[in-house]
Amino acid sequence: MRTVAAAAGLLLVFSAAVSGSIYPWSSDMFTLAVLVLACFTVWEAGPSSLARVWPAWLMAAVVYASSAWSVNLSGTLSQAFRLTGYLLFAYVVSASASDPGRRDALLRTLFWSAVLVSMYGIYQYFIGFANTAEYLRGAEAARSISPGRHASAAATVRYGRVFSTMLSPNVLACYLAVAAPVGISLAAAAAGGARRLLYLSGLLLMLVAFVLTRSVGGVIALVSGMSVFLAVSYHRAGSRLPGRMAAAGGALAVLGLAVAFIRLQRSGPLGLGWSVEQRLHYWSGALDIWKASPLTGFGAGSFGIEYMRYMPAGAGETRYAHDLVLHLLAELGPPGVLAAAAVFGASFVWCIRRLRAPGHMHAAAVMAGVAAFLAHNLVDYTWYVPETAAAFWFLFGISASVGEVRPAGPSGRALGAAVTVLFLVFGVYQVRDYMAGQRASAALGVLAEDGITSQDAARTRPGPEEALELARSASALRPYDDSLHALLAGLYEGRAAVDGMKSVKSAEVGYNRAIELNPDYPFHYRDLGILYMRMRDRVRARVEFRKALERYPSSAPLKKYLEAAEKQGGGRR
Repeated sequence: MRTVAAAAGLLLVFSAAVSGSIYPWSSDMFTLAVLVLACFTVWEAGPSSLARVWPAWLMAAVVYASSAWSVNLSGTLSQAFRLTGYLLFAYVVSASASDPGRRDALLRTLFWSAVLVSMYGIYQYFIGFANTAEYLRGAEAARSISPGRHASAAATVRYGRVFSTMLSPNVLACYLAVAAPVGISLAAAAAGGARRLLYLSGLLLMLVAFVLTRSVGGVIALVSGMSVFLAVSYHRAGSRLPGRMAAAGGALAVLGLAVAFIRLQRSGPLGLGWSVEQRLHYWSGALDIWKASPLTGFGAGSFGIEYMRYMPAGAGETRYAHDLVLHLLAELGPPGVLAAAAVFGASFVWCIRRLRAPGHMHAAAVMAGVAAFLAHNLVDYTWYVPETAAAFWFLFGISASVGEVRPAGPSGRALGAAVTVLFLVFGVYQVRDYMAGQRASAALGVLAEDGITSQDAARTRPGPEEALELARSASALRPYDDSLHALLAGLYEGRAAVDGMKSVKSAEVGYNRAIELNPDYPFHYRDLGILYMRMRDRVRARVEFRKALERYPSSAPLKKYLEAAEKQGGGRR
């Protein structure tokens, strides 16, 4: 188990240092590596240890079940696969941390990982913003990052908000808020002044990087986590507790006011007022979505699609409700909220049980880290962000570790073999999913080499046959992914100038298949409408544009498409 624990610690560092927001493959590599570790853990710790993290499996069951009624099957399965990787990580950590020595070593890994990320963030602020901007431009050109994510990250560079390896200052702030109580507990438990000074130096670096994020949500998370930490770690301190809490609370309140004041000086998309206004739109939209399907929601990964129905003019598009409870209500209904409540509640209960045991400070720190993550997710959404999600499920696994594991008997080994087979079956699907993404990226790369720099451009110019073959292969590997069918349809549409009506019909079939898989996504209808416009079939084009507007009524571009189709009326013109 010592080797498995070391590997789990390395995966935690990997998830923070290699941003899944820039490199989508890093999330796949994380999941595949965790699968390998889980197979070893089942054989060494026994399959019965899987029951330790039962709330995690409950959460997974709800997400997988939502695929039966999801309006976005690809999004649901994508989230289910990613969540499975995190849950297996929690399981591996829970088994690895059963020994107190390994548990402490794993907590030190989280802390020093946060320190390294903070050091890079500080470098970024004082020296490296120019290098970061250049790197982001290169990442966009290499298609390692989407244009939307590039624009968001470039804006944070212009405003001088640190995000280190995580592409978002709010994500970095959440990560540091989760790790800070762990650092304090390690410093308090350190033997010797030199070691304690080392921990305190690391905490200082984390605090500097945290302030440079200028994240109000991060302050809320830090205040919440530290309040929980002080309340439970000094429960034996008697009269000293109020004074310490008042001092720490006062310092954090001043920090929060300073961060809020700085943010208020900013206008535009990074200003505090703008952020609050957008969140009110998100929360109102989430409630409207939930009211439309109050029992089950619309399926995991569906919020961004359904939100467009309720988006007021001027509001920004988003995939998240920026509130975990409202987001889960919209996507999974009450079952999703109850499953998440079981995850957080069980973690708190497990930590509280340890407060009377030796090393209670570490249990308090884990509880505080989980509380910080929860608080941040009430004003933001980092539940599925690879960097913060890995840290949260890591702490959940730590809280679930109880007692030393025992080797499995003959019946346990037989069950372990069955569980391993299930893991490997999941691994096959994960590999196929990864290969599909890589081939889709390769298709876009081939188009770029031919001077076709976007999917929209590919619809108007015939792309190389190689790109078409890669897109076909990606779609075959991931047949439930509407975006891959839409990509393939766009390539067929572009090749109509070479292949004639055969390609036009193939494009029409592709767009209709994408609509079938994701019927509430407005842009598939738009793309099909544009195809009909190019075929001079304005009647069917108007039908598709109206369907798109029904699903995104505040979209000005969609209104212009419909106006263009209605100008001359008639049928094929």
